[in-house]
Amino acid sequence: MPSDSFEVHKAYARGLHHLGHGMPLWKPEPPESGEVRICDVGYLKNGGFRRIFNASQDGDNGSVPDGHLPYVLSPRLLQIRPNVLPPGYLFSRDIVHMSSHLFTNVFRSEGSEGAMLFLPEAATKELIAPTKSMAHYMGTNYQNWLHFARSQSNLELSPEDLVFVRGFSKTVGWSVTAYEQLDRSGPITSFQVPSARLLLSETSKVQHRNGPRLTSNANGIHPSDFTRPYPYRDLGWAQSGDTIVAPGRNQCIFLNYYKIKVRPGSQVPEVIEAGAGPHEIPRSRDGGDDDDPDPSSVTGSDDTAVNSCFPLTHILDYILKYSRAKVAIAHDEDIAYVCNGEPWPDNFLRLLEDVGPAVTVDPYGSG
Repeated sequence: MPSDSFEVHKAYARGLHHLGHGMPLWKPEPPESGEVRICDVGYLKNGGFRRIFNASQDGDNGSVPDGHLPYVLSPRLLQIRPNVLPPGYLFSRDIVHMSSHLFTNVFRSEGSEGAMLFLPEAATKELIAPTKSMAHYMGTNYQNWLHFARSQSNLELSPEDLVFVRGFSKTVGWSVTAYEQLDRSGPITSFQVPSARLLLSETSKVQHRNGPRLTSNANGIHPSDFTRPYPYRDLGWAQSGDTIVAPGRNQCIFLNYYKIKVRPGSQVPEVIEAGAGPHEIPRSRDGGDDDDPDPSSVTGSDDTAVNSCFPLTHILDYILKYSRAKVAIAHDEDIAYVCNGEPWPDNFLRLLEDVGPAVTVDPYGSG
C-alpha cells in the first residue's frame, strides 16, 4: 500500500533530477511575487520557488536588506538556449514508453516511485555560467539575507534553505505527474494522466497537475495578458477542445541555483566553493584530515525539496568533510563536473568518494 508519508513534490524532484536540467519544480507557475528571475534570493516550498528579493536590484522602502550592494551581472556570462527541451515527455529512469495511439501515450513503470513531465511546447533555458564571484557574493551576504527574511517576512530560514538563482528553464504549459507504488507484485491498472496513460499496480498513489490554468472568453481569447499571437489548442488540458491563447513563457519547470551549507557552530564564514568550472576540480583530495567530521555529523535543515537524496547536498557535505571550511557553496552544474559527462549514477555519493575532488580556499575566503 502507498505510504502515509508520500510527499509528491519530493518524489517528483527525485524522479527527474537525474536528467541534469536543474531542480525539477512540482509547481512551475509564478508565485504572487512574479516569475523567477536570475539573481533571485529565495527558498523552495512544497515544490515551488518563493522569492525573498532579487540581489541584482537596487531598492528602498524595505525591498532589499539594509546595506545591500547589488550583484552586478556580466552580460557575457548570460547564456540563452531557445527550445533546449523540445515538446514531449521527460520521465524517471524506470519508466518505459510502451506505445502511442492517436493522442494517447502508454507508459509502464517498475519502480517504487517516479515522475513524468509533459511539455506541449518547447522550453527555453536562461543561465549564468558558473562564476566564483557569484559564490563569493552568496557566502559574504547570506547572513544578511536570513536577517532580512526574518525581519521583513517573519521567515525562520536556515542557511541551507537559501537558494540563489543562476538560471532556469521556462515554457508555456506543462503537466507534471508523480506516483508511489510500493506493492509492485499486485494487479496492474491504467491510470489516466494528462496526454498519457500510466500502467502501475492498482494500489499505487498517483498525483498530477496541469498548468497554467487557461480559460477562454466568447471569442476564444484568453482574457488576461499574453504574448503569443496565435490560437493555441491543447487536447491534453483543454478537454472541451476550446480554442485558447497561450500565455507568455513564464512557467519555470527547472531551476538552476547555488546552495550553501554551514558547519555547525561556525560564526565567521570561510567560504569554499565546489568548483567554478569543469577544469577547476582537482582529482585528488586535499585539505582534510582524520579529525574532520563525516557528512552524517554535518547537520542542516531538511529543505522541503532539496534533501539528502539529491547530489548537491552530497557535494556540500563532502566539502565540509574534506576541508576545514566553515561554509561550503556549490551549484547544480558541479554535479555534472563530478560525473565527467557520464549519466548520473544511482549512487552519486559513491561516485563522489571515488572521484575525490579536492576543495581549496583562497586568501579572501572564497574557493
